[in-house]
Amino acid sequence: MRIPKESPLKLDVKGNRLRVCTGDPNYSIYQDASTHKQMIRLIALDLVTKKKSVDIDLSHLFEGKHFANDLALDGRGNIYITDSYSPVIYKVNEKGVASVFAQNDLFKGEGIGLNGIVYDPTGFLLVVNDATGALLKVSIANPGG
Repeated sequence: MRIPKESPLKLDVKGNRLRVCTGDPNYSIYQDASTHKQMIRLIALDLVTKKKSVDIDLSHLFEGKHFANDLALDGRGNIYITDSYSPVIYKVNEKGVASVFAQNDLFKGEGIGLNGIVYDPTGFLLVVNDATGALLKVSIANPGG
């Protein structure tokens, strides 16, 4: 299976899962007031059973509008997710515990803020703020610094 690097889908070879970040930015025919710019979730599909194995709601972690735009996996089982409508990066650890990993005014933007994200094994994330065109480096060890 070939998945583009900029996709909100990532193949987790170690976990034998397809990881998907999802939300309702304005494109779903099923949207309603409870989901439109409110829903942000991480889902995993087991590649053997072909069933959903993980479904984590991130919307309660940060107040505001939400749109999960991209995700990155590190070598330890952590998942980092950009929120294009709120100035945060979420982290879901290997045990499935979700948290706000980083919050920064540099992540803000009119319309779409944070977009793409990649993990660098030397200890940082690179994220793109679509609104400003900035490429930002976020330390794994010190995300606030």
